[in-house]
Amino acid sequence: MGKSLNKVSFRRKITLMDLLEAIPGQFKTAGARRPAQLYRLKKILRQQLQLLDRGLWIV
Repeated sequence: MGKSLNKVSFRRKITLMDLLEAIPGQFKTAGARRPAQLYRLKKILRQQLQLLDRGLWIV
């Protein structure tokens, strides 16, 4: 999209929306810093989403 993102605000909004769950034991390591926790959509949301030609849609 070409726009910068405020990481703190983005993380706070995603957390408040309660859309994601941590994947236990899954981390991404890149460089010398602490590995990042990986997340996925909660199961109930994955079941409600349909993949369309132009993106995802909640049924």
